[in-house]
Amino acid sequence: MGTNVGTNKILIDNSMKITIKLRSNRNKLGLQEIRIRINSGRGFRKDYDTKLFVDGRYWQPQQLKVSNKHPNFIDINRRIKEFKDRIYEANNKFNIGMFGNNQVLEYIKGKSRFGSIDEFIETSIKNGKSNATYLDYNYKYKAFKKHIGRNTPMKFSEFHMDSYSIFAKFQRVCKQKIKKGELSASSYKGYIDCMRRIFRYAKKTKAIHDPIEIDNEFDFMTGRKKVIPTYDAEFIKRQIDKCVSLYDWRAISFWVLMFNLRGFYQADISIIGEEHIEDSKQNKTGRKLTDYWRDNVHLYHPRSKTNVEMYVKLFRKPTLALIEMLKNVCVYIDYPNANRKHVVANINDRIKIYDYTPQDNIKFHNTLWKRSVVKLNEKFEGLTYSSARKSYSTTARKLGYTHQEIKTQIGQQSDALLDNHYLNYKDPDMIERINEIHKNVLESFGMQEIYDLLLAKLKDIVGVQQKPRWIVCHNGIHLVNGKRKIMVEMDGNMEMIPLDKQYKSYFLKDKRTTKGFYSDEKEQDAYYDSLLKPLDEVSSENVAIRLGLEKDSLKGKKKIDINITKPYKTLAETRLEEFEARLQDYKLDEVLKKEGIEIKT
Repeated sequence: MGTNVGTNKILIDNSMKITIKLRSNRNKLGLQEIRIRINSGRGFRKDYDTKLFVDGRYWQPQQLKVSNKHPNFIDINRRIKEFKDRIYEANNKFNIGMFGNNQVLEYIKGKSRFGSIDEFIETSIKNGKSNATYLDYNYKYKAFKKHIGRNTPMKFSEFHMDSYSIFAKFQRVCKQKIKKGELSASSYKGYIDCMRRIFRYAKKTKAIHDPIEIDNEFDFMTGRKKVIPTYDAEFIKRQIDKCVSLYDWRAISFWVLMFNLRGFYQADISIIGEEHIEDSKQNKTGRKLTDYWRDNVHLYHPRSKTNVEMYVKLFRKPTLALIEMLKNVCVYIDYPNANRKHVVANINDRIKIYDYTPQDNIKFHNTLWKRSVVKLNEKFEGLTYSSARKSYSTTARKLGYTHQEIKTQIGQQSDALLDNHYLNYKDPDMIERINEIHKNVLESFGMQEIYDLLLAKLKDIVGVQQKPRWIVCHNGIHLVNGKRKIMVEMDGNMEMIPLDKQYKSYFLKDKRTTKGFYSDEKEQDAYYDSLLKPLDEVSSENVAIRLGLEKDSLKGKKKIDINITKPYKTLAETRLEEFEARLQDYKLDEVLKKEGIEIKT
């Protein structure tokens, strides 16, 4: 791009000519106004009078400035340079198609190129900041508008003209709400800080030319600090007992899931899926069933609020099992709803419950979760989802973990900061340490018992209200006598049941029984073979390990339930019957009898 500074004009390319010159007429003081003329050669010609007056005797047309003999020449030339800088910037954006003619003019005037702050957030901030930052800015900006009674878009120019009055009104409204306990002082401060960051980013990205300042007197306000309560396992157990509907069960189960996931929020739950799954060596797991069997599934997830990277183990029980039940319940509740059908995750993704991104539609996201949020608060003694994270950190603190370790666990800082010795947050030793803390917190809280209570309660609700049994557990779609049916399981009993019309389109997408669906079919066969080796030379301890039990689970036991194979009922799917038959062929009972252990059948 060629640039030529000549007499009274800046010539930029052949597409646009912008001239800077003095108007011929003079004001009462004999001064002439500097005028900017824009001519794009496309039938567009506009004049902009800058309101900047100079003495024509000291005007230097070649340099486009006044000489140092002009009164206040430093300030005047500074203003002229600002206009020149805007001209070059506007033209650059015009040449690459970012600006139209009117946007060039508005930019030179120093006005925003955006119609509103709302538009700026949905474009520049959404595309230029992290998802977490965008969500945070969008939410707080809308809250700001709501507090001042504004339901239409706001322009930057409104704040340029009278920022003080706008924030004074905001402060008055918030002060009354703080007194009533409807708003916390920290939330008020958060709104102010967010508005300041929006304005600074707008200036930095040249969405606006002149900065928008917020007076320091609006920064702080005394009032009651919002306290997030913490809850113990006994409290959660009491709440589970109160469940009488699937809506009740879903609300409290999401709280339990968030605890299991080290303090995830709703926005985090909404975006997880199999594409984020890795094993402990950071290999993409995808649809590798053996990783699920071996309890080797990790979720890589940048936390929605802070974008801090987290590497969270998904324990087969209770986390993965709870996700499975929650997904079934959400399918039952949401799939028949035409407005929510599209956000129910595909049946073939075992991790994904919902399939949408919150930043695409904040209003929809809030609406989707509103019933569970309200139900949680009203039915379960003021319980909130944010308290799951607080309760997790409190449990970790009681176990004696350091402040730094706890911050890492709940995503307040990157896993990389757990120990200064490690430079990579995915270091194997670090993963092991993080997983150890995670496991200990879940065990200390009694999460397995809580899961068992949720399972029992779900079975009870489904049975009493005669809901479809696939809500509790299903093993996918199978072809039976030429018809597609769902394999359901309840207390170890399997049955094929017809498809519900309302859910037929959902279940017919199931591909889990098709060849090649799982990428590790050969590895599965080898894994089965390792389990089904002749067992006469194997100790009971090793038998237990092969069947997924803890190493010392048989110590001191005289009896063992043959249902130890039950964890594989869901995982083995159509191979289950063959699997159990082969176990009997290898005379597991005789091996255990040698160790003095009796089998209950």
